[in-house]
Amino acid sequence: MRRVFLLLAIGVSLPAQQAPQVQSPQTQPPPSGSVSGHILCADTHAPARLARVSLARLRDAGSSVRQSGAMFFGGGQTTDLDGFFVLPHVAPGTYAVRVDLPGYLDPMSSVDPQDLTSSDPQIQDRLRSSLSTVTVNGSETANIDVSLERGAAISGKVLFDDGSPAAGVMMQIVDASVLNLPGTVNKGPRRMMTGRGYNTDDHGAFRVLSLPPGEYVVATSISLQRLAVGSSGAGIAQSISNAQAVYAPGTFRKTGADIIKVSGTDEKSGITITIPTRGMHFVTGTVIQQANGMPVTGGYVQMVDVDDPTFMLNGQIAPDGSFRIDFVFAGNYRVRVMNAYEMPSMSPQNGTGPVGIGPGPRINHYYGTTEQPLTISSGDVTGITLQVPALDDPTKPPRPMMTPARSTANSR
Repeated sequence: MRRVFLLLAIGVSLPAQQAPQVQSPQTQPPPSGSVSGHILCADTHAPARLARVSLARLRDAGSSVRQSGAMFFGGGQTTDLDGFFVLPHVAPGTYAVRVDLPGYLDPMSSVDPQDLTSSDPQIQDRLRSSLSTVTVNGSETANIDVSLERGAAISGKVLFDDGSPAAGVMMQIVDASVLNLPGTVNKGPRRMMTGRGYNTDDHGAFRVLSLPPGEYVVATSISLQRLAVGSSGAGIAQSISNAQAVYAPGTFRKTGADIIKVSGTDEKSGITITIPTRGMHFVTGTVIQQANGMPVTGGYVQMVDVDDPTFMLNGQIAPDGSFRIDFVFAGNYRVRVMNAYEMPSMSPQNGTGPVGIGPGPRINHYYGTTEQPLTISSGDVTGITLQVPALDDPTKPPRPMMTPARSTANSR
């Protein structure tokens, strides 16, 4: 989808005899090439109707410079009832064809996304030989037909630990090789997963489609939200989220997740995720500026398990500097502040309004990181105060914390 940018000309008063002639900006015409073809289903030999087709730009042969513009061309167009498609306004170059049709594999599903931007000639040659590619020259129409293979599927239910269904929760299918979990066989590159979202139905049931062969971890995401305003109380109420992944069979820890292997058109059913609701605690507190004790207005607080660094819990910092982290089990943690910042409140006084009405505020000050140890035993922890230091350059976010830092904190 093309974007149209408007140029705002600011007039300057000059004597009449010195007034320069203003030339109209030259508008570049859109590319005149196009790509057309048919998409078929390999298993039925029928047209792939209403499939979404788009193009991914590959590097020019022998070029070490990344292509300008978006890597993915166009928002995609759907095939007609004969499986036919046309993508207009395509610039000269070589493209890989992407197709999204439920149940079938995207021709690029086995590609490591990093390979698309690699300048290695061997990698680019491999992409061209393994993908459905098409080259556009000038204003010509390039033609290509693509046959789709059916993929695997994983299905099951998400329940709470009292047996009631978890309806409407978002599902996540993660390539196990990316997580480097114990027991995974495939340590290969990342794959380009479909961008399609999946949620459970009213019975807590889910079915995830179009999976290429590999090993996967199934998870759901549960999110608690609360409304908060700035410390002055004059800002617009903001929704603060607190999300956490729960992996099958029912653990918050990646290391405890089941690994599910699929190949071909496998249908792995009967997967159950049980969301725990008991035995957990919450942690609340405030993040303030070390220099003056004023609260920060945004950022994140993260809790990392000392014994299992892969287990992390996150809480968003509200505009009044407060935070809350849920789903906390007993254990030893490091509590750290990540990317704390200050941003003007959304109010008529500073010329900003609610989302979607006028320009939104921008971050105008970043703060440093800090962390402290925290032990959770048999109850909730409230009243933690975390002080973040100033930065030499507050216009840039701090680098990720690599080693524990000293901080001042109090809890009750």
